[in-house]
Amino acid sequence: MSKSALARAPSPRVAQKQARARNSIIEAADELTRKRSVDDVSIKDITETADVGQGTFYIHFKSKNDVLIPIMQADAARLDRAMQAALKDTDDPAVILATSARIMGRYVTQDERWRWVLRNSSVPVDEMQRAFGKFRDRDYQKGQASGDFTELDPSISASFTFGGFINVLVANLDSSAREAAIDQATELALRALGVSSEKTTHIANQPLPSIQLD
Repeated sequence: MSKSALARAPSPRVAQKQARARNSIIEAADELTRKRSVDDVSIKDITETADVGQGTFYIHFKSKNDVLIPIMQADAARLDRAMQAALKDTDDPAVILATSARIMGRYVTQDERWRWVLRNSSVPVDEMQRAFGKFRDRDYQKGQASGDFTELDPSISASFTFGGFINVLVANLDSSAREAAIDQATELALRALGVSSEKTTHIANQPLPSIQLD
């Protein structure tokens, strides 16, 4: 490390203090947005609950939307753990991907904070990618490794099908047929990956397992 980099790097004590402040901000924003609409929570509300100054907030986050990112990433990881537990005895990559997509779609279109993200983000696909991308890529790679999915660039396949799926969620947020739209989008995504139409119709409409969030 260069001398200039060493001069810019905070001491361990300062770094720990900054990490505590950042965590306090995230925890405060998490607590407040669970109880109230995101629109009704201000940065001042967050900093007062976290017991930090607004200047400290802007050291770590550019905006209120920005502080939601680690919160939603943690929630996505929590949902993924629950889905993985529910699917631990399932080996078929297409079933795993379809079931995960259908559960995730239902969860994010029912949860008020996720609905806010989908409704208010200028690029909802990017926001969902930040939260669910690594889990999605893992399941796509399993399908390609097993030969169940088309031999195409996994990043392109994932971006194409995931982007279409998220756009369906946004378009059907307030639809009375929302769950049917989620299932149909799942079926179309699987067909785009090369899974047979007969199989996709079956697995995109079979009963979903119950999940237990931690």
